[in-house]
Amino acid sequence: MRSRSVTLSMALLIALAVTAVPAAAQHRITTFDIPGSGTSPTQGTFAQAINQDGMIAGYYIDGSYHTHGFLRYGRDNIHTIDAGNGTSAFGMNQLRTVTGSYTDSVSASHGFVYFARNGSLFTFDAPGAGTDSLQGTFPMSVNLMDTITGPYRDSNDVYHGFVRFATDTYATFDAPGAGTGSRQGTLPQSINRAGTVAGYYVDSSNVAHSFLRAASGTITTFDAPGAGGGSQQGTFANAINQMGTISGFTVDSNNVLHGFVRTTDGAVAIFDVSDAGTGADQGTHPSAINQGGDITGFYVDAVGVSHGFVRQSTGSIATFNAPSTGNLTMFPTSINTAGQVTGYYADANGVSHGFIRQ
Repeated sequence: MRSRSVTLSMALLIALAVTAVPAAAQHRITTFDIPGSGTSPTQGTFAQAINQDGMIAGYYIDGSYHTHGFLRYGRDNIHTIDAGNGTSAFGMNQLRTVTGSYTDSVSASHGFVYFARNGSLFTFDAPGAGTDSLQGTFPMSVNLMDTITGPYRDSNDVYHGFVRFATDTYATFDAPGAGTGSRQGTLPQSINRAGTVAGYYVDSSNVAHSFLRAASGTITTFDAPGAGGGSQQGTFANAINQMGTISGFTVDSNNVLHGFVRTTDGAVAIFDVSDAGTGADQGTHPSAINQGGDITGFYVDAVGVSHGFVRQSTGSIATFNAPSTGNLTMFPTSINTAGQVTGYYADANGVSHGFIRQ
């Protein structure tokens, strides 16, 4: 749910074009595998979040295709999180609070929150969450107040937004214009310290539009310039920083991806990595933004290979790949204020490995 294979074309859309600059001499990449990670295709280590101290949360798939959450304090200090079957960690804050989901015997999803500072773990379900296969609660992000957001999927397979407060109380919401059909609805992705939530909603025509929800409950919707209006196209916000700047991507009418940044005054700038492909399912896909406005993510080139990038708040872009031969896909997922990036890549055998880019 955090990554989506969609697309966009470069034609008349670019409001801000910047040139990617090689940064091989400017960064160092360390790769890692969580002990117990499987070594067969689609198994391995999937890093998802990094906090200001460089701690990393995510999940790994073992040799029996079971999924476990993890918290990595350093090279040799790793804690496994098992809230239930299929535990996957997606969000973490500076206080080492980790959130994510697990699945039950019928493949319904439930939320969990793990407090590393005292070792306690709690499971939860958003009010109205469905209990059948692929339904349930999908936490995505947690802020410094231990407030969690994400979507839940009801018994009709419609998505709605939720905010879970540290008191185990909830607010649920739907963005204006969200569709009410199967796989439509409201999908929050990120929450900042002020309690502002960013995400996107899918309307009745299966077109995506973005929103921000203030802590007061007020919802503002927006579309990036050039976003397509067809099914699976539109504007997908997926990250917000403490200043309220939002990043994400658009899918244009040719199914090509472009990155965007929305500042607090509502202005939206479009950007593309210069080496990004311009065909369907190619282009630029931001994943995260830090407090200084630096953005990380991946881009898909003209032959369908994914590479990492960091876009500084000034607009300059550095691209990178994992120091491994034959890696086919690179997925940076999170960036902290120090500029450290984490994520994962797949090697030539389809096995995933975590990385941290200094």
